[in-house]
Amino acid sequence: MRSSVYYIYKYKTEGGGGLFGYVKPAYGELRVREHELYKAYYCGLCRAMGRTTGQLSRFSLNYDLVFLAMMRQVFEGARTKLSLRRCPVHPVKKRPSVGMNGALSYASYASAILTAGKIRDDIADERAVRRAAARLELAACRTLRRRSEKSLPDLADFVCAHLARLREYELAGEKSVDTVSAVFGDLLSDVMSFGLEGDTHRVAASVGRSLGRIVYITDAADDAFRDIANGSYNPFAASLGSDICERREVYDLRGHRRVRGVLKRPAAEDVLCSASYIIRDLNAAAALADFSACPELRGIIENIILLGIPGELRQVLGLVPPPTAAADTKQ
Repeated sequence: MRSSVYYIYKYKTEGGGGLFGYVKPAYGELRVREHELYKAYYCGLCRAMGRTTGQLSRFSLNYDLVFLAMMRQVFEGARTKLSLRRCPVHPVKKRPSVGMNGALSYASYASAILTAGKIRDDIADERAVRRAAARLELAACRTLRRRSEKSLPDLADFVCAHLARLREYELAGEKSVDTVSAVFGDLLSDVMSFGLEGDTHRVAASVGRSLGRIVYITDAADDAFRDIANGSYNPFAASLGSDICERREVYDLRGHRRVRGVLKRPAAEDVLCSASYIIRDLNAAAALADFSACPELRGIIENIILLGIPGELRQVLGLVPPPTAAADTKQ
């Protein structure tokens, strides 16, 4: 019998979890203090997840959740409070960590709800072997699922309803990428704005809606080659045909070269062009937020939206240009 840790870790490393890990900064463009603050939020959220939804939930932590926590901090108008803490991963030297607050607590519960919802969706959607594995994963997550759904029952209902609608489109073979991505946009719109009121609720909903659309599109492009090979639904394959992918030499954001399956270049460039308008809307919505309580987060959030997310999408699409000769010489 495998341990609960095994199943949660396996689910995360196979692309499961509530979100996908595409919403991260362009670290090379962050200021030193911004980089340190981002790491402090990552550390603080990890601690918060351990306190609220159980230690095993910390295995589901990813970059997208840090962005959610920072945006909720902005929307809730709370100031950032730092302290030096040790943890099992870094037991020797104390590191900056954001103290427990409402934004971190909310992001922890929302993460658990998204993770449990995604596993339930896999149980209903996947083939027999993957479905059996998902059932074990759901059992391993029972503590975090119980705590999160008890704390935020309405949010759990919203997430389940959106995932059910998304699955209906997928089972029907929906050909419009905009249609299916809009459903995930509605899901993250509810997650980002839940419990907020007035103008803050409207701004948060707009941020979540654009974020959900770009995350879904990036994930669909990332999975297209594998989905076609497995005979699984993919909106790009449904709309453009099963021959839209190819194996070719691509570069990652660090300049490393490898051969992998990606969308063919014309399709990839079309996706990047269309996604640029969604990223523009996401930036415009985030700019409406009131950063007066935590101005130190503005630069990090702008970096993630304008540099980090587009960079991840280019990497997924195989459109990262090769490193220059000067960069190669420097390395």
